[in-house]
Amino acid sequence: MALRIITYLTLFLFPTMANLVEHAGSTVMTTLVILGIFAWMARTTAPAFSRHEKIILWSFALYFLASLCFYIGHSFFKENFSLLWELRHWELRHEVRMLGIIPLFYLLHRTGLKRWVLWYGSATAAILAGAYSIFYIYVISNAPGLAEAPRATGAYHPIAFGDLSLAMGFISLSGIRYFQEKHKLLILVPAIALLSGILACFLSGTRMAFIAIPFLALVFFIQLGTFGRPWAYRLLAISTIIILSVSFYHLPKSPLEHRLKAGIAGAKAFFEGKSSGHYAVHLVMWAEGWELFSKHPFCGSGNKGYEKMIKEKAAAGQIPVELEKFNSPHNMYLANMDAYGITGLFILMGIFLTPLPKLIRAARTPGPGRDIAYAGIMLVVAFMLFGTTETIFIRNVNINFYIIMLAVIITLIREFEHLNIRER
Repeated sequence: MALRIITYLTLFLFPTMANLVEHAGSTVMTTLVILGIFAWMARTTAPAFSRHEKIILWSFALYFLASLCFYIGHSFFKENFSLLWELRHWELRHEVRMLGIIPLFYLLHRTGLKRWVLWYGSATAAILAGAYSIFYIYVISNAPGLAEAPRATGAYHPIAFGDLSLAMGFISLSGIRYFQEKHKLLILVPAIALLSGILACFLSGTRMAFIAIPFLALVFFIQLGTFGRPWAYRLLAISTIIILSVSFYHLPKSPLEHRLKAGIAGAKAFFEGKSSGHYAVHLVMWAEGWELFSKHPFCGSGNKGYEKMIKEKAAAGQIPVELEKFNSPHNMYLANMDAYGITGLFILMGIFLTPLPKLIRAARTPGPGRDIAYAGIMLVVAFMLFGTTETIFIRNVNINFYIIMLAVIITLIREFEHLNIRER
């Protein structure tokens, strides 16, 4: 009972803490993994994971194993190879975190979960992120005269803050039926959470999160087909999201308008052959990342291959000097492809796509698990989109968030699947 209470409270607080408190996400992840390991060691029977659950867990294990094999292979081909040096300068700190989902999932398998952990946890995180973004922009960062408007940031970086806030807002919205069943007035909770998540996204100036809004809205648009009077709700939802987006876009001191216009100008400059400037370099990074992959499509160039190439080209004056400070191509897909070749793309797509069959099947099954499945689809779609303009999995906060939220959602779906089987 004590383990269950600790797990519930920890998971409820996790989304808020990970987004707003530095190192809190890693602390929660480490705590849950340790608890999961102890639960595994104390088990008396083997876990009865379903075939789909095993596939999901194996996709994360293969992500690490493939990264490890390529890391070892590239290390042996280095000049002056030293095993001691390689062990002291271990470069797979992010990849090894992927294994954390296994003990975590077993812990949740043992303790179980309640829906309020997901729905209230995500709503609370989004609402607090929105409130904090207002405080950050209009109180903390009240600095007139800056060339660029300040960007709201949470525990680490404006992009991570905007991404996670928006994801939490839409995940909470997926649970609107849960809140309505408790009390009609409680539908204000996911509505305010969505408003807050979008607000935090805009005030953080996160362009990809802004672009992700229509895609996440489309997932909710499809989910509304399971409601009574779906087209009335769809019209209301889409109108609300459009009104919120337009309103927040024109907020005073909002950095998003400036960043979008600068991004468009940078893209235009890039296609005109003018590859210098703060915003144009993003497209140059993608071009350089693709060129590097084209040279090493099967074996990749190792974890540091892109960074090494960029520094050499910047020193030779072949690319803008602004690129030298970036150690990745600002795209998770290209980053993996540069490091591990085409295998890098496969293992990344594996951890995105393997949960979808289980989520889609649950989304087609009537019952409380249906809305939870849509929350999972929101999570996967959001991270797949975020990865196009950010190397998301080189930040611990993103790895922790994706793993923990996915484990929570799959566990809740599992429990409702078992409930449906017993009812039959």
